[in-house]
Amino acid sequence: MMTSVPHTAYHLGQPLAEYRSRSFNWKGGPLLIVASVLMLAAARQFDSLIFFGIIGLILFPFGIIVSLHGLKNRRLRVVLCNEGLVHEQSNRTIALHWRDIATVQKHTTRHFLSFIYVGNTTSYIVYTYAGERLVLDSTIKGVKELGEKVETAVVLFQHAQKIKV
Repeated sequence: MMTSVPHTAYHLGQPLAEYRSRSFNWKGGPLLIVASVLMLAAARQFDSLIFFGIIGLILFPFGIIVSLHGLKNRRLRVVLCNEGLVHEQSNRTIALHWRDIATVQKHTTRHFLSFIYVGNTTSYIVYTYAGERLVLDSTIKGVKELGEKVETAVVLFQHAQKIKV
């Protein structure tokens, strides 16, 4: 469901889609903290469960880091419009028309754990003619779909500009 579009996006045409931050970014951290506290409490209550205490001590800092990351990206959203995109994060809003975007680079990282392939992450870096860059990465739910749409729109716009000239 799309909420209100920022006033900086009105010149970008009709909003087509909205992409928000992944829910794990702001839900997973507190869950890790609660799990680690429960493990620490169980280890303190029963001396035979010291292993849980060790795991709890390891999980607690990760829970803090994920929570802080989630708070930073809690209001992250990207609105894709007919003539551009709007990137909102915290108090910063960036509105980009397709003509302002120089290139879009796709980066795919393959992840291995002891020579076993465990998956990949994809990010897109949007470079503007003004020298700015905007990173669309795995903190956004549906980043592959968003990145492909942005790539396609920029290529089509640049191709249309070449035909006009």
